[in-house]
This record gives sequence, structure tokens and C-alpha cells, in this order.
Amino acid sequence: MLSWPGAWVRRADRIDSSSSIQQESTMSRRIEDSWCGVIYGWFVVIGWAVMLGQWLKTYVRHMSSPLFWVLYAVCLVGLVFLAVKVPSAIAHVRKSRAICPHGLRGGNPNKRCERCTEDLEQQRQLLEEARQENERRKRIADSAANLRQEQLRIITEQRLRREDELRSLSPREFEDACSEMFRRLGYSVRQTPYSNDGGKDAVMTKDQRRYVAEFKRFARDKGIGRPHLQKFLAAMRDESADRGFFITTSYFADTAIAYARKNSIELVDAVKLVSMMREAFPDSDVLAVSAMCLNCGEVHAFGLDESAERTCACGQTVVCDVLGEPMSVRSILSMPSCERCGKPLRVVVGRGGKFWGCTGYPNCHFTKDFSAADAEQVGWSADA
Repeated sequence: MLSWPGAWVRRADRIDSSSSIQQESTMSRRIEDSWCGVIYGWFVVIGWAVMLGQWLKTYVRHMSSPLFWVLYAVCLVGLVFLAVKVPSAIAHVRKSRAICPHGLRGGNPNKRCERCTEDLEQQRQLLEEARQENERRKRIADSAANLRQEQLRIITEQRLRREDELRSLSPREFEDACSEMFRRLGYSVRQTPYSNDGGKDAVMTKDQRRYVAEFKRFARDKGIGRPHLQKFLAAMRDESADRGFFITTSYFADTAIAYARKNSIELVDAVKLVSMMREAFPDSDVLAVSAMCLNCGEVHAFGLDESAERTCACGQTVVCDVLGEPMSVRSILSMPSCERCGKPLRVVVGRGGKFWGCTGYPNCHFTKDFSAADAEQVGWSADA
């Protein structure tokens, strides 16, 4: 419960104090309401209402007259209007007559004090410089992230051409890597769900022919026998496939080789898989990797046998950590291209969900929806 007279003074003091901390001691004092002030304020308001009623009663013969109540309501509205406007008026007067930190009355709000005006302009310049610096650092951070993703892609493509690296992948990563290999070789690939796939990991088309593929990441000494291929042949028939690819990081037993030869199944063991990876990713010989300084934006090249840290000319430590990172198979997956600048798009997670954003941001602001069709094109789940 508040008293209107007390609230006027308190609200005016609050508005004054928000203008500047330096002027708080010279502009006004805060008056705290007490119970006496609250009771007094409401008595004043009630007294105004009673006096208003008696005054109107003198000029209006009957209180039951509609004219009496109309005038009474209009006057009460006027009192409420004054209750709202008076604190602002008091604050404005006090602010306009406040003594600035340099001793001049009304110097700061009325721009009479040259030193206050200079200080205000200096503050604005500092804020603008800070804003520009934040934007510059954000641009550098975005560029550094894009460069790191590109270096990770190059390193991953190189490592996929090694048999031991292929075995180090998880089953899901191995499926993604093999699917991308076929895309690079000219196939249109639709990956099946990672579980309950019906004995097939991908359905592919090329030159109007239909193919089914199964990817098995096994240890070197765990061979593939005929039972695996019998299950795979059933999946081929379900898809009415012209031919099948059964790919593994191990080897095939003689019974499996004989069975595949009779049923249009092409077997790809670890040695042949490495050869296909080299064909799919031919330009993956990496001699150096790059990292960007987060302070000045300079790009530094690191040899494969060099230290992962270096001091930039600006004094900032530049860290190149992509060589120690595990393979990022998703970094090599085919991405849609930007319709404006032609650079690859990347998946961005925003407040409204996933969408495609250009890797050229902030120079390019192109975006597009992350649809189910796009997810299928790159072998991703739209909900993943």
C-alpha cells in the first residue's frame, strides 16, 4: 500500500538517481515511506475526494443527478492524471537544476558544461570502439572455426585411406564414411536407419541401375562367411537391386567368395576398400595444417611434426589441435552449396531448430531450412 504524496517524492527521487551515479549525492535524497506517511497520504486523497464532493454538492442540487456523478468522475480522473505526471515533472525540474560533477548547476542535462559534454562524447566513442572490437573478434572467431572445420575435413580424408584408421571408426561412422565414398564415386546414396536396417546399410543408384550395400567394420582376423551373404541377398531381392556391394575391413572366406560370384555380389575387403577410398579422396596428401590467431586473424601453417603451439606476432598463442582430434567423419559428408556465394553450407542449431547456414558467414548471410530431403541427401537424420 502506497501513499500518493509519498509516492510522488519517492518516484521522483528514483528517476533522478538513475541519471548518473556521480550526481546521486547532489541531486536528491531518497525519502523512505513510513506507516505514518502511508496513512497520511491516503487521508489526503480521501480528503480531496470529500472536499470535491462537497464543492460539487454546492453547485449541483441533488447528488442523485447524473450531472453530479459525471463531474465527480471527471475530477477524479484529473487527480489520477496529476498523480502520474507530478513525479515526472518533479524529476525533470530536479534534473535540469542538478549540479554537475564540475560544480555547474544544470551543466550536464542542459549541456552547459563543456567538460561534461566532452566526457559524454568520450564515453560514446569508447562504447563504439568496444562494439567494433566485439564485431571484429566475432568475425575472426567464425573464420577460425570454419578454417578448423576445413582442416579437420582434410585430415579425415587422408586418414580414411589407411586400413588401421578405418578399423578405429565406430560402426555408425564406418557406415557414414563408406556412404560418402560411394557419393564421391558418382553414386546417389540413401542410407537406411542405423538400427533395424533389414540387412542393408544403403540403397544406391547409378546409371539407372539399383544397388544395395552392406558395411561391416570387423577386426582383421574376423572373416565374412556365407551366412552373412545369404542374409544380404535377401535384402537385395527386397529392394529389387541389380547388384550388391558387401564391404568389410576384414576378409572373405572361400565359401563367401564362391557364393558372391553366383549372386551378383561384389565383395570389397580391407585392401580393396583402401583402394576405393584413395580413388574417392585423391587429393588428401597433407604436409601441413593451418590454424588462425584469434586475436589478429593471421593464419599460421603447422608441419605435421611441429609443436601444436606457436606465438603470433601480436603476442597471442596460436593452438593447432586438429592433428590430435579423432576423425570427424561428418566433416567430409557432402554438403549443399550456398545459392549466393557457392561455399558449402553447414548445419546450425538455432532457437527454432536446425537450419543450413553458409560457411562464408558473416560475409554471406544465406540460410535455408534443414529439410528431410536435405538430410537424406547427406545421409543425416533430420532429428539427430
